[in-house]
Parts: sequence; structure tokens; C-alpha cells
Amino acid sequence: MLKIFRPARRQTNGKVHVASRPGMRHVEIAPTGERGFVTSEGDFVGREVGAKIAIAAGQVPDTVTRLHSEDLPEYKKLRGKR
Repeated sequence: MLKIFRPARRQTNGKVHVASRPGMRHVEIAPTGERGFVTSEGDFVGREVGAKIAIAAGQVPDTVTRLHSEDLPEYKKLRGKR
């Protein structure tokens, strides 16, 4: 099943920088670039598509329309959120 793997940033040249560890924020990954996520299949997706994938995978509630790393359970735990 397709899932959201980790936050990522895609630069204008197409290069994708992926969080090297759970809990990394987008700004820690790269200072600029489109914010999004890498899927379990290695594809970069934006926040809206990421939300749809995460909902289908049961990673977030169906009320999420734009995915943020803090929406993912493993990131909430690392940041002390519920």
C-alpha cells in the first residue's frame, strides 16, 4: 500500500532532498524549494496529494486537506504533540 514516507523539498532543478531522520522539519532539509513528501515508492508529492495518500493509507484523519509533517503520527510523537 502506498504511504507517505518522509517530508521532502524539491528544488527548481528537480533535485529532491528527503529528511534524513524522522522529526526533521522542512527548513532543516533544505532552505528553499517546494515543500512536500516522498512516498513509500520514492515519488515526490505536494501537500495536497500527500494528504490524499496519507488519508487512504490511514496515516491521518480524512479532515486533512494539506499535509504537514506534524499531521503524521510519528512526527507528533517526536514533537510532543497529541
